[in-house]
Amino acid sequence: MFSSFFRIKWRIEGQYTAPLSDIRPGNRPMIPIVQRLAACCAILLLLAPLAWADSVGEYVKQLHADAEQGDPESQYRLGLMYYRGRGVPQDYAQALYWYRAAAEQGDADAQHNLGFMYSKGLGVAQDFVLAHMWANLATSPGDQDAIEFRHDLARKMTPAQIAEAQKLAHEWKPKKRE
Repeated sequence: MFSSFFRIKWRIEGQYTAPLSDIRPGNRPMIPIVQRLAACCAILLLLAPLAWADSVGEYVKQLHADAEQGDPESQYRLGLMYYRGRGVPQDYAQALYWYRAAAEQGDADAQHNLGFMYSKGLGVAQDFVLAHMWANLATSPGDQDAIEFRHDLARKMTPAQIAEAQKLAHEWKPKKRE
């Protein structure tokens, strides 16, 4: 069984191939089984927040209540749901609102996503200065994706715009939870 596992080759389009001698009943390659198991685990992890709720609608109501109370994690999750249109209708303005609420409290993921929305003009006018500011704030925990995003933004900006964005980031202070 292990010998067939190591002879399996990966093709670019994501399909598995194995030597013909290994494809017979009772001698299936292990990778598809592991892949299915990983997919099941991923689904369970994604659905974990829903385990206590009777429905998605109830979960969204609870998330809204927590977000209104100022919980940055709930605000971030709501922003993500509105951005992707999962469990709620896709609405970039609402995503921007909830990302901003979490970002203003110092949530690095929300800051990164808020910067992305400003860079693309999703739910707001495109603004590279504010995008760079939020990306700069998101890099403080050392998030490599945020660092790369900030560098990509800087390539599209003038030195004066970068200086303004850095000044805004330096002057920024997180808001206290209400």
